[in-house]
Amino acid sequence: MPKGAYVDGTQCLYHALLPIDACWEHGTPWDPSQKVPFTPVMPKAQNEMEPPVYTDKELIKFVADFTKVGGAVTLNAGIFQEGRLGAKTIKQLKTLNESLKEEKRIRN
Repeated sequence: MPKGAYVDGTQCLYHALLPIDACWEHGTPWDPSQKVPFTPVMPKAQNEMEPPVYTDKELIKFVADFTKVGGAVTLNAGIFQEGRLGAKTIKQLKTLNESLKEEKRIRN
């Protein structure tokens, strides 16, 4: 976890790109050479999105800790061809949003 917003000795903002459900495209198995820190789960049906790979608690902690020091986080979520996200991912993102809003309210 970074100690501040910028990489030491630079003006480069710390940034984390975090895949939270599907790989780069829905239904594509993860390449083992990617050495991801979780075990991806393929969906049971073609019309289902891969489920979130982190628990709500893990995701909330990472995003909160990273952004507290000023770092930026991009969440990579799988999207269906029709433009919608998976239901479990939407639920997790709503939980994350509420948690971060509550944390901000407490800090202020």
